[in-house]
Amino acid sequence: MNKKSANIIIKSTKTNQHESLLYTVLIQGLAKGDRMDIVIQKAVELGVNEIFPISTEYTAVKLDSNRKLKKFRHWQSIIHSACEQCERAIIPILHPIQSLEEAIKSCKTQKNFSAPL
Repeated sequence: MNKKSANIIIKSTKTNQHESLLYTVLIQGLAKGDRMDIVIQKAVELGVNEIFPISTEYTAVKLDSNRKLKKFRHWQSIIHSACEQCERAIIPILHPIQSLEEAIKSCKTQKNFSAPL
């Protein structure tokens, strides 16, 4: 070891046992207040692999494009924190806010999604 470098020897490796064998997708309608934050956090802790936030005709939360981007970044940070909390090795995919029809279409075309719709 010197000021600019260090050599290490890896003596053993350990596989992460914190991932579910099931591939799970959550399609979640936008919720008011911090409820959406809690849903995303708990979904990650339970092992969800993909999250599709959706806006529907009856969704009370209406966001412009600037707020959508801000929420997306906020939810990404929640996902990262939840992964650290429960020691997940794989970070779930957070899809942009979209309609239910778009989310279902995306699920049908996903290679990892094997359940029939």
